[in-house]
Amino acid sequence: MATTRHDFPIVGSLHEDVVTKIDAERTINMYEVASTTGKKPFYLHPTPGKKSIGTFSEGNFGRASFEFKGFVYFVVGDTIYRMDTTLVPNVIAINFFTTITGHVGISANENEVIFVDGTKAFLWNITTSTGIDDTPNLPAGFGPLDVTFMDGSFLLISGSVGFQNRFYVSALNNGASWPILDFALINSRPTILNGVSVLKRRIFFFGQTKSELWLDAGAADFRFRRDNNLLLEHGVKAISSISQAFDRLFYLSGDQDGVGSIMMVTGITPRAISTRQMDERIQKFTKPDDATGFAYKINGQIFYQINFTTDNHTFVFNADTGSWHELEDAHELRDIANTHSFFGIQHFLTSYKDSKLYELSYNFLDNDGEKIKRTRICRTASVPTYDRVKYSRLQIDMLKGVGRINTKPLSSLPHFPSQAQLSISADVDPMAYLSVSDDGGITYKSFGTASFGEAGNRLIRIIWRSLGTYRDAIFKFEIYNAVPIYILGAAVDIEVEPQ
Repeated sequence: MATTRHDFPIVGSLHEDVVTKIDAERTINMYEVASTTGKKPFYLHPTPGKKSIGTFSEGNFGRASFEFKGFVYFVVGDTIYRMDTTLVPNVIAINFFTTITGHVGISANENEVIFVDGTKAFLWNITTSTGIDDTPNLPAGFGPLDVTFMDGSFLLISGSVGFQNRFYVSALNNGASWPILDFALINSRPTILNGVSVLKRRIFFFGQTKSELWLDAGAADFRFRRDNNLLLEHGVKAISSISQAFDRLFYLSGDQDGVGSIMMVTGITPRAISTRQMDERIQKFTKPDDATGFAYKINGQIFYQINFTTDNHTFVFNADTGSWHELEDAHELRDIANTHSFFGIQHFLTSYKDSKLYELSYNFLDNDGEKIKRTRICRTASVPTYDRVKYSRLQIDMLKGVGRINTKPLSSLPHFPSQAQLSISADVDPMAYLSVSDDGGITYKSFGTASFGEAGNRLIRIIWRSLGTYRDAIFKFEIYNAVPIYILGAAVDIEVEPQ
């Protein structure tokens, strides 16, 4: 048969199956963007980079962050910090908590910010810039697990025995006053509370396997009432996966059969947003309950990022396209970010493995000096008749001529250059790497590199030739350079060889 040219589906998202023979498709450190009026309906966009801008003085790892009325509050290890426009975190409660890892819930009323870690509560007054240990003001034996705010009052749940299915309500705009009789039970079905959040004037009380939605009914005796039309047959598996932002609520669910799907609520009804393949993979994780999640908006798009620390994996959901991608560091481990806050015009991150404060931005093309490997593994290429297909030519359409300028070429380096010198010089002439698997994504054969252009060389063509003959072929593209990377599409020349 004659050689014919076809569109090649290089643009896509995450659909990897546990069995990669079925589907090996992945997008790592890039994501799919819709462009209805552009050259192509979709293209691949690079994920933003990170740069450290400071260090938390008492060490340890990031646990929570919260922006409120001109300040950002961080919990790092057992210490609470506050940061203003100087972008310097200052300690407001040193070594306050008895825990250094795990969930920290934060909420605020008009004048107070409350922090809880499952054992203790800290209350900060923003008017007087003073804080108190709020734990003695809580009911005796009540270990404050998580907190939210609605209609003037904090709502607090506990993980302590005897309190695991009840919530307490603070006095109006007074987090230091917790009337002993202002509580209610979550008891439509047996469960243990494992998180609380508010969306669109509904309070989501998440149990481990069941959940209830409550509202402010305005009753004189106790104003909060359960909505018996909205009882959920799932709970939350990982309390730190709960994130409410942009009129959405995200979380990793759990039910009587274990870990469930990743959910999103946009009104009052949750829907699963994780794919079947992701659910199957997460269900095989060793410790899914240590997941942390946060939502953020950057370049006009809303993302929800969920990290699994023990199982070293990060998934990111693009709420605009409904698609998923993955984030990895240079060692193919989970992304470093553990919490997120937006302050002024900047995105800030704390880390799960160091005490640095990071800024997240598209202005950064690496992760604090560490190269970002951007990978696209395409879905399996084959024909329905299982005939062998000869691939004679493949060309990528992407942003070209983006090599770094004002950088010395490789020929000018010393005889024994450092890794940093090699890394920077390689960005002068950035390369895309191509490899192909014919065994269902188990092993890959390299077909070398193709340059996508030194600075200004915008007419270069990115082509590989003589790629072999296969019944099944999975193409993998990798780019390591710290340069802008935008992939629009690809074309391939094939010839079907009937057997």
